[in-house]
Amino acid sequence: MAATPEGARTYLLGSGAVYVVLFLMGIIGAGDWVPINDGDNWLHLGLAVGLLALGFGLTRDRDHSVATT
Repeated sequence: MAATPEGARTYLLGSGAVYVVLFLMGIIGAGDWVPINDGDNWLHLGLAVGLLALGFGLTRDRDHSVATT
């Protein structure tokens, strides 16, 4: 997915969303089928914030026009 900027952004945002879900599962205790403890919750929160920040923060509009001098 890193072949295009749009694919990389989709990967970052999608992965961040997955980690948000894992974090919320750990908080509400719905992770009976996935062993989640306090350390995992902090890891999932940190990864979610980092991935979402990169996905939203590093996105910029690209000008595809040719520069003339």
